[in-house]
Amino acid sequence: MKHKNAFTLIELLVVIAIIAILAAILFPVFAQARSKARQTSCLSNERQIGTALLMYTQDYDERFPQANYNVSDTDRYHWYNLVDPYVKSSYTRAAANLGKGLSLWVCPDFKKTQNDIFGIQQSWSYVANFNLMPPPANSAQPDLPASWLTLTPSSLASMQAPAQVVLAAEGAGRRVYTQGNDTGVYETSSPTEIDNNLTYVFARARHSGGANVLLGDGHSKWYRAPDPSYTGGGGANFLTAVPTRNSSGIAYRKSLSPDAGAWFRED
Repeated sequence: MKHKNAFTLIELLVVIAIIAILAAILFPVFAQARSKARQTSCLSNERQIGTALLMYTQDYDERFPQANYNVSDTDRYHWYNLVDPYVKSSYTRAAANLGKGLSLWVCPDFKKTQNDIFGIQQSWSYVANFNLMPPPANSAQPDLPASWLTLTPSSLASMQAPAQVVLAAEGAGRRVYTQGNDTGVYETSSPTEIDNNLTYVFARARHSGGANVLLGDGHSKWYRAPDPSYTGGGGANFLTAVPTRNSSGIAYRKSLSPDAGAWFRED
């Protein structure tokens, strides 16, 4: 008599169970690998931006660009416009205003609805360090603190330890610059001052609880953010968010956190 070769029901269920177990084990690994790939892509973006910024300084008396600059009484362009010719990614203010993703100016992990906060301009995924690249005084932002009105871009020589000074950090898509102030103590109650700091705070845990940072010597590195990065400030009330001060990774000022990995300000 001939016997047919076939799986029994129990054998089939065992095979299915093994496949399910393997899938449960491997899917998180695949997701983590994809997340790591996006983080690495973001790191590459920052390195290119760093090279472009340093090339810009060589053409302009070793000074950094302004965070933004006026083109009319009611409109201004940004440091992306000034740096983009060195990377040729076709950045334009008009395209950014439409929410279009523009090449290396977009972090792969940028989310337009990030925490229901900001998430406006994905091409503003990276924010300049205000302390090196301040905005100019202009009538389009009447709420700027008075002390900002005399600030000018810093020079390469002004950095005492370039490898520990932030040039640019990840941002949440509302401002193009940040002071990096996570102390929660601001010079004024100006929305401009508060949200330029929060745009950094909201984005500094973007990649596995941390974020990439571009440093003054042109290299980029991932730093862990405090957990949580901030408290409160959901939805339309984002300005009420309270940052968690970081004293070990990227800190606001060297004088406040001398043992941190890097600072937005060296004073």
